Amino acid sequence: MNFHQKWKSYLVQEDSIQKPSSVFQNKFYDELDANFLNEERGRSRQRGIYKFYCMLTYGLTHDETHSRGLDDILADLRALPYVTIVTVVIRNQKIAESKYIAGLSVKFIPSIPGEYNSPEDIKIKIIRGVKSLANVQNIFKVSSGLERIE
Repeated sequence: MNFHQKWKSYLVQEDSIQKPSSVFQNKFYDELDANFLNEERGRSRQRGIYKFYCMLTYGLTHDETHSRGLDDILADLRALPYVTIVTVVIRNQKIAESKYIAGLSVKFIPSIPGEYNSPEDIKIKIIRGVKSLANVQNIFKVSSGLERIE
């Protein structure tokens, strides 16, 4: 028997034997597909929770009757539609006289019941809402992408 004949008989033997590891892998992936991937296929982008980051410049107001700072801005931001959680990453960095910056992480849900929106459109609406808040002077370093949390 020459080399080529031995090689062909070896290949035929290898192909006819099913290895235990490949049986295990097929069963594992079948179960994974049945349990988890079907759920993700049915979930639309509108039903997830997303997060983006931004920095904002704000000023402080000190009147005799009231004062307004970062905590008040955050309360107004959390009251915007679609916003769920706002976390302060960088707090009260003074850059000039009565001018401060803060870094925020904003989590939001793009759709509310009865309304379907894309996450990118809602991000733009939230950014416009932040710009219109009292004492907010500027918003910058907005993360370009969205991070899907759930």
